[in-house]
Amino acid sequence: MKIATAREYGSPDRVRVEDVPTPTPEADEVLVRVRAASVNRADLDGMYPRWQFTRLFLGVRRPRLPWLGIDVAGTVEATGPEARRFKPGDDVFADIFSHRKKGGERMGLLVGWSPFPDKDVAELKELVAAGAIKPQIDRRFTLAETADALRYVDQGKSRGKVVIIP
Repeated sequence: MKIATAREYGSPDRVRVEDVPTPTPEADEVLVRVRAASVNRADLDGMYPRWQFTRLFLGVRRPRLPWLGIDVAGTVEATGPEARRFKPGDDVFADIFSHRKKGGERMGLLVGWSPFPDKDVAELKELVAAGAIKPQIDRRFTLAETADALRYVDQGKSRGKVVIIP
């Protein structure tokens, strides 16, 4: 699968699309096939922190976690043996702030698939029906256009969500 990374601090020109193995869901995880992931100011802050002291948390010389992406909408493709809330085919939403892999490591969401603990995933139709999310998509970019999407957000042009589609 493909993943967008920023392995050095700097402008969106440093974003690369790399091939990595497709993950397998473990224990209570669900594997989500990403249909759309947002790009926002938080991604830019991770690429070139506005305050130098934040590099103590993000990585002094280069980003400790080079993956990009904060929240995602997609479809459950597979489940781990202990996952009970979702089944393949369910449309879901998840965010990276609640998502941690082994050892505290996270994987960004600008990918083809991403595993999440099923407790950190919400069913899209329930969120939309409850009015908890109101999609307002300003512009769509492909994964290969991630650097352009980041520049678009950085220039303050977005008037809604800017999303990456695989």
